[in-house]
Amino acid sequence: MAEPPTVPPSGKESCGYYIGLSDCPTLVGRSITHAVVPLWNDSAGPLRRKILEAVKGVDWNAIDIFRCGSTSLGHYHLVRPVIPFVSVEPGSITWMSGRAVALKCRDVLREHGIHDVEVEIKESRITQCCSSDQDQTESDRSIAKLEPRILTHEEESFGRHNIQLSEFLGTKIASSQFPTREGTKGLYLRVPNTETIVALTCRHVVFGQEEENVDFCRDTNNTRSVLQPGNKTYQDMMENLHEAISWINSSLRCYKSPTEKQLEHEMHFEGQAR
Repeated sequence: MAEPPTVPPSGKESCGYYIGLSDCPTLVGRSITHAVVPLWNDSAGPLRRKILEAVKGVDWNAIDIFRCGSTSLGHYHLVRPVIPFVSVEPGSITWMSGRAVALKCRDVLREHGIHDVEVEIKESRITQCCSSDQDQTESDRSIAKLEPRILTHEEESFGRHNIQLSEFLGTKIASSQFPTREGTKGLYLRVPNTETIVALTCRHVVFGQEEENVDFCRDTNNTRSVLQPGNKTYQDMMENLHEAISWINSSLRCYKSPTEKQLEHEMHFEGQAR
């Protein structure tokens, strides 16, 4: 059955449609625990393969399935529909192109018996919370990238650098294979039925973009070494330590100078008294 023609949303609707999401992405396409979830989670299954074929012609960077809804509907019935979101690079497609992709994806869902789910295309940019490689200068770093940072009461002293050598959460780590590419150490988790404690971090901190995005199972013959801190943080700590030592030595000299003059003055006065 042919789809009835639709018109693009107004600028206000397009910009405010995802107002509840943190980065408030722009709506650029729309076709208007759920049965779609196991089908989508089957990474080798036909539904995911056909969805990927449907979005092949656009510059997409993520496909997510959310259940969205408003919490301020008052007395109205609260509806939270399941929506597959296809995220595309900002400015990469038009409304009509986005709608065409959404309809293709919806057709795939219908083929697999999913008749109560609509598809939406939104603009989005993927940002990795990971420091740059060493060959990227400070001025080249994207302002959108987050730099892991721990605040303390001794912000200007070397005390905050000491935290990077502790067991605290949020400390900076890096793969030994890429010691200049840093991320953060997240939650501590216990491996079930063991006394082993592990730390959670983002996949790209250990593996990097150049490796295939497949499931990784720990193998004692194929381990990944992690450094704490990474090279850049270690160098920053050493520089800060040298600066702290210089400041202390300078303070000692400033303190020592008037003390020595006072002693000389007292000795001179004592000599005159005799």
